Amino acid sequence: MTGEGRLSGVVLIALPFVLLLVMLWIQPAYVSALWKDPRGIKMSLFALGSQILGAYVIKKIVDIKV
Repeated sequence: MTGEGRLSGVVLIALPFVLLLVMLWIQPAYVSALWKDPRGIKMSLFALGSQILGAYVIKKIVDIKV
C-alpha cells in the first residue's frame, strides 16, 4: 500500500513542473508572466510553498510505522 501512495505522491509533486515545461515548450508567452509580473512571482512562490507543504503531508501519510 505504501508503494501506491509513494507513486501517487511522486506523480502529484512532479505534475506541475512537467506541465510548466510543456507550456514553456508550446507557448512560452503564457508562462512568462509568472516571472515578469509581480503578481506572477507571488503566485509562483505561493505555489512552490504549497508544493513543499504537500510533499511533506504526503510523506507523513505514506510513512507507515509497523
